[in-house]
Amino acid sequence: MNTIYNLRKWILALLLGSFILSSCNEEVVIDTKADTTYLNTVHEVYGFLQSVENPVMKAVSVYEEPCELKVSVGLTRPVDKAVDAVLEVDESLLPAYNLEHGTDWRILPASAISLEENGSVLIAPGDAKSYEMEIRITPSDNLEKGTYVLPIRLKMKTDGIKLSNKEDRLVYVIKVMGNIPSTDKGNNIVTICYVECNKYNPLNAGEWTLRNSGKQLIDIVHLFAANINFNKETGRVYVKLNKNLQYILNHKDKYIKPLQDKGMKVCLSILGDHDGSGVANLSDEDARYFAAELKAIVDAYSLDGVDFDDEWSEYDKYPLPGFPKRGPYPYARLCYETKRAMPDKLCTVYYIGACIPDPAMGANGFNMQIEGMNPGDFIDYSYYAQYGSWSDGWNTIKGMKKSQWGPYSLDIQESWPYMMDQTVKGGYGVQILYDLRPNSGQSLIKTVAKGLYGEDAIHSGINYGIDW
Repeated sequence: MNTIYNLRKWILALLLGSFILSSCNEEVVIDTKADTTYLNTVHEVYGFLQSVENPVMKAVSVYEEPCELKVSVGLTRPVDKAVDAVLEVDESLLPAYNLEHGTDWRILPASAISLEENGSVLIAPGDAKSYEMEIRITPSDNLEKGTYVLPIRLKMKTDGIKLSNKEDRLVYVIKVMGNIPSTDKGNNIVTICYVECNKYNPLNAGEWTLRNSGKQLIDIVHLFAANINFNKETGRVYVKLNKNLQYILNHKDKYIKPLQDKGMKVCLSILGDHDGSGVANLSDEDARYFAAELKAIVDAYSLDGVDFDDEWSEYDKYPLPGFPKRGPYPYARLCYETKRAMPDKLCTVYYIGACIPDPAMGANGFNMQIEGMNPGDFIDYSYYAQYGSWSDGWNTIKGMKKSQWGPYSLDIQESWPYMMDQTVKGGYGVQILYDLRPNSGQSLIKTVAKGLYGEDAIHSGINYGIDW
């Protein structure tokens, strides 16, 4: 049976309903605007609810131990009296959320939720911000593995303080992981590994652990790569899977699930393919369509997200009628639509192509907002593409934090890691390893592990070749 053909039959239905992945200490939130300047007025004072640590559109992964989220309440300007407010879990927000995102997730059970001070919040006279409030999530044996929604609403008890219906709520996506182990090594740095699936077996990524903690070295595996192509008959772009990648996906229980069972995430990379289409020249409508197809594939093969790479598209050589000019806005729009279609999945960006500043294009990177949200809100991670070189490109992606950025990517076969100390001390959150193979690069990998996590890396001794 032609799996992809049938997946595409679902796209229209998905579009009707479709328009974060981190450990719990990487607090994240969706569907909230960070910019509250529009609330400022001469006479009125507005209150708003915000996430403290990392307000980006990512899911919160909850493992066997309790975890905490932190929020605060702010005012558009201080007032000369104490302001009382209360936080509540509001089930009434769930139906609208599920309808908008095409999901059927349940609300997180009350037994798993604890609000500090029972949700009571106080802002002192003359202050414009409350202290940080803790929302504690405690998994239990009877809390089923799966994806839940935790909708928090702010209510003001003090007269004279108004609330906008955009800023009075935070809706968290909570992924209860059950007995799947966490790969979190304690310093908020994730290691992402690309595997060339035409040549190598992705299972090799799961054979590296740290000596003392026993944690998996690699947090995320990118299957490299599927392609974006243009279909002349339909006038649409689509996802093309070559025979090697299609085989791996068709046999996901053999090549993907074992990695996920170890706590690792497995994502599909999307790459240009020498025609006029690419991730950076889609219309808003085509971006929604393509995001829906990506969702169908991710869901069908139980993947954990999508990685975008703006290379090998020949935009100028094969211009497509009706397609916008290649640029950062269409690219950011595609990332936004992808995250909107899959709020519980990863959306990552290889920092090359239309996302980087280009004076010839009059572009300053991802410096725009999409539907009121910064690209740093809906792109989970991004990383510099020039192996062995350093870049602080995170500051050209509006709203991105250092903890979402990889400044120093390494080609396992060619680079040498001599800047691990700067990555750790600088507060960066991502390390890229490209081209993992069996029986090679062990010295580099061990050096990376020691530099990032302070532990020796151990290889299991098992090497997987291509068996398809």
